[in-house]
Amino acid sequence: MGFLRLGSGGGLLFALCFNLIALATPGWIYTPVSAQGLFQVVSGGVWANVPKGNAEKVAIAFNIMGDVILLCGAIGALIGGAKKEKGSAFGTFGGVLSLLGGVLIMIGLASYTGLYADTVFLSNVSWGYSFVFAWVSFALAIIGGVISIVGN
Repeated sequence: MGFLRLGSGGGLLFALCFNLIALATPGWIYTPVSAQGLFQVVSGGVWANVPKGNAEKVAIAFNIMGDVILLCGAIGALIGGAKKEKGSAFGTFGGVLSLLGGVLIMIGLASYTGLYADTVFLSNVSWGYSFVFAWVSFALAIIGGVISIVGN
């Protein structure tokens, strides 16, 4: 059973990496002339800061909180997986923290999605790779948390 927790801890670290990449890159929304991220927009090779509205602030805050809790959950799952005895509380606690981190990431992404959905449904506007990385991070966090809890 420790193997499951070690694997879920590794998956949680992947989730954390995916979300950090999503936060740092300007690929959340694409238009024919620009790419917008949470912090910067790129238009014609020129980088500029994004004026932070409610969607960006909520997405940034919840994703960062989710990442911090997800890191703690991954560490707990890895410690629980490394222990030899069955029923380690570290792995279960790590799984619960991972689920909480995943829910926080989802709240940030859902609010961003809801506020920009009308914009993206215009012609020639689409969600970008950073947006997809963030949703994959959410899925990995939830799956890793469940595996860590069940692998007890």
